Amino acid sequence: MKRGHEVESIEYAIGAIRNHFPRLHLYSQIMVGFPGETHEDFDAILFLLRELKLNAIEVCNFIQRRGIVAASMPDQISYKTSLKRACKICKAFRQALRMG
Repeated sequence: MKRGHEVESIEYAIGAIRNHFPRLHLYSQIMVGFPGETHEDFDAILFLLRELKLNAIEVCNFIQRRGIVAASMPDQISYKTSLKRACKICKAFRQALRMG
């Protein structure tokens, strides 16, 4: 999605924030099914989700909309695959919450 940051920088930033504000609740939005998202990319999201120990998440599926650049990108992910991935993210998050 051309966000311009690496996983390590996200982990470092969240670690620093938690060191300064240990009771802070962290929330993230996660989009699944973006064009070009590979199985490896998705597995990395699952791993990071477990590592970061977020307090809340919002999961959304990429939806092709006319007029946006990503709608014409190659390697579109089917809506069915995107829904399955969203469900896996939610399940992994619930498990991570229970493991605390």
